[in-house]
Amino acid sequence: MADDILKLGIYATLPVNFLRKIVDNEEFHWKRLVLFYLVKLCLAQVVESVILLDRIVYLYENDFNNVYLVKLFDPVLSPRCHSIVANFVETPFFQTGNHFSKQKVLLNSG
Repeated sequence: MADDILKLGIYATLPVNFLRKIVDNEEFHWKRLVLFYLVKLCLAQVVESVILLDRIVYLYENDFNNVYLVKLFDPVLSPRCHSIVANFVETPFFQTGNHFSKQKVLLNSG
């Protein structure tokens, strides 16, 4: 339409299937982009869970007694909806029966 109004003559110089090739190429890239996002959505929660479990194992290996994975909000909002809370109890140098308790709260959202 703009070509007709401005008398540019663009359509006369373009090959017949030029625009069709452009559209087909864009459709191909669009399908690849959608596929990438689908894979990303499927793997996001799995990767997040593996990272959190790795951090929990690290805390257990470093003598944290009670380690909890707490859900803070709805995972539909974000896959990064969990926090790790750990309790570390130090044993005294001399075993007098007194335990000094130190609470460490680790707020990790992933």
